[in-house]
Amino acid sequence: MKSLNIKTEDKKLFLIFNLLGFLYIIPLLISNTFYWDDYKRSLSGDYGWEGDGRPLADLFVFLLTENTINLDIAPLPLLLSLPALAIAAVIISKKLFPNETLLKKTILSTPILVNPLFLGNISFRFECWIMSLTQLFAVAAALLYRNNGIKGYIYRTVILVVLLSTYQASLNFYYALCFMVFIFSVMNNNSLKDALVCLLTDASLMVASFVLYKITVIPFVHFHDYASGHNSILKVNADIFNKILKNTYTLFKLQWKLPTPYTISMAFLAIISIFSPIIKNSQFRKPNKCIILLAIIAFIFLTPGLCLLLDNPVGADRIFLGFPALLMFLFYMGMSSSWKILGVSMISLNLFTAVSTCYAYGNVLRQEADYRDVVSTAIINKLLENGYQFGDKVIVLGQERAAPANVPALASNRTLRALVPRILGDHDVWGYYVLAKQGLPLNFPSDSEIDAAKMKMAVLTPIYNDFRFYIYKTGAEFIVYVMTEPSPT
Repeated sequence: MKSLNIKTEDKKLFLIFNLLGFLYIIPLLISNTFYWDDYKRSLSGDYGWEGDGRPLADLFVFLLTENTINLDIAPLPLLLSLPALAIAAVIISKKLFPNETLLKKTILSTPILVNPLFLGNISFRFECWIMSLTQLFAVAAALLYRNNGIKGYIYRTVILVVLLSTYQASLNFYYALCFMVFIFSVMNNNSLKDALVCLLTDASLMVASFVLYKITVIPFVHFHDYASGHNSILKVNADIFNKILKNTYTLFKLQWKLPTPYTISMAFLAIISIFSPIIKNSQFRKPNKCIILLAIIAFIFLTPGLCLLLDNPVGADRIFLGFPALLMFLFYMGMSSSWKILGVSMISLNLFTAVSTCYAYGNVLRQEADYRDVVSTAIINKLLENGYQFGDKVIVLGQERAAPANVPALASNRTLRALVPRILGDHDVWGYYVLAKQGLPLNFPSDSEIDAAKMKMAVLTPIYNDFRFYIYKTGAEFIVYVMTEPSPT
């Protein structure tokens, strides 16, 4: 780490990033809500990460809390995300943008935190800092020890094994950064052959780390069904290309649910990158337009990265951890362009939209959580009023409606629609954890019981109903149907 040669400017960048990052996450600190898995983790006393193939995530949290049982210390994990990402910002600025001013380095490093696709990651009250820590691991593996020979290869491989044992999706960021090193080398008129060799070496280290992870970690992990279903790599057969195309369509459709001004800013920055000459005092010479276009396309594919090669990838924004590399490249090209005013304007629009989306998101999360608590409390009260006894089966169907105050925001912002959870209802089992937070015993129905309940609803008369939910009763079984909001006409 001595080779990093920390200077006064790096310390300033670290402090500035932490300060700006704190201002960015204020709405999430204030909202202080439970997000998807948080409900389960707060009740079970078990993080469940070991069963996802991430045993080191449990270890890191143990080192922080000195507790083997789930301990809710929010918002500390979110606050700890900032220094982890700030260290990553310092490494990126030193290794990729060494000759830029402090202001430029600050702007170029912000996308590792300030981007809408990372909001889902920092929303988890227990593991947000784990995801941020693995982004730091990805930066270290991609940019440190590159010129240390065999010793450097060993260090980088070990870091990648640690990454895989903590949060696998950050591998996308690792290879996106490696590709950025490659493209900057080409832009610096270095040998294309040497640059390709380095890129292939980076890929080889990734494969080697995966093999080591499979040999040294996987045999000791007891995979959950969820992890087994989402971590399987595509089998090489006649159908592999169709599956890759299907994954590409599914993930890209999700990836580009970004705010419209944000997408516009990226489109303009891409145009500037391709068609505008680089100013003379830039550290790089611009290659031809075709290479820049291909680089941008490659960065887009590296956003979901290796998830495109999974048999059943997780369809959620939190896997798009290669996205900051695309933004950093576009930001750099925009600031280095002879169309500098337009480039800086688009970067400003991009960052302002990201910040405003985060603030809106924090408010929407809080309002949705408050409304969910009101509805879940009302459900339990009506169950008790209608004869519920401890041990009776409760089956929850339907879908949680948006909080009335959130309807305009969700209608106008597709990012919010993709991120804000609708938990009450028959979406997996999360709704049962919400009710359990209110005191209802956990008693999950089987698939056959759920199918039977849907059929019973067609012939039963509700014992209670309002615009939020219906309740049906048959023997010692209650069926709760949660009403979603009416579709806009």
